[in-house]
Amino acid sequence: ELGIEGDALVVCMLGGVNPIKGTDVFVQAAAALLEAHPDAVFLIAGPVPEKNLRNRINGLCVYDRKLRARIPQTHSSRIRFLGVRKDIPRLLAASDVLCFPSTVPHFARPVIEASAMGLPVVASDLGGPQELVLQEKTGLLVPPGNAAALAEAIGRLLGDGTLRASMGSAGIAHAEEHFDAKKNTARVLAQYDEIFHEEKVS
Repeated sequence: ELGIEGDALVVCMLGGVNPIKGTDVFVQAAAALLEAHPDAVFLIAGPVPEKNLRNRINGLCVYDRKLRARIPQTHSSRIRFLGVRKDIPRLLAASDVLCFPSTVPHFARPVIEASAMGLPVVASDLGGPQELVLQEKTGLLVPPGNAAALAEAIGRLLGDGTLRASMGSAGIAHAEEHFDAKKNTARVLAQYDEIFHEEKVS
């Protein structure tokens, strides 16, 4: 559908065009990486700001325009804005690396989804990703807002298929142990049972 070559390495970011998602940092890193990895493809899935009064006032239109200006014309086909997608599992299945370059701490669901599908993750070293990524085991944590560090980490994974595979396998095991819905539901219910049992005994 996207016309990506079968042997191209794909780096996916979920979150759309938004400062707190670190889209500009991702674009800067992607543009730098394409010098060494010209066949790589960088996908940005998620909302793209509509050109309306609200987004002009909140600055999203300016943010969108500035980050697109960072993309050299020669690389415009390698850095793609996909907009909102309803087929995230398909996108992740077609990807080799998941990037989560957030600039503020928050829960990082894409990290869990990527790990569950065997993808190594490069994420900001902030609350949220810190709890979900095992450094050097399931992925790499980098300083938030640092495009050079982000590019270096992604480039390391793009250049090492063995490392991607080992981190992907570790990610699956980590997700199955810590993020499985049935296991976590059972753990929560066990906590309630323990609390209620203590109340009855007291």
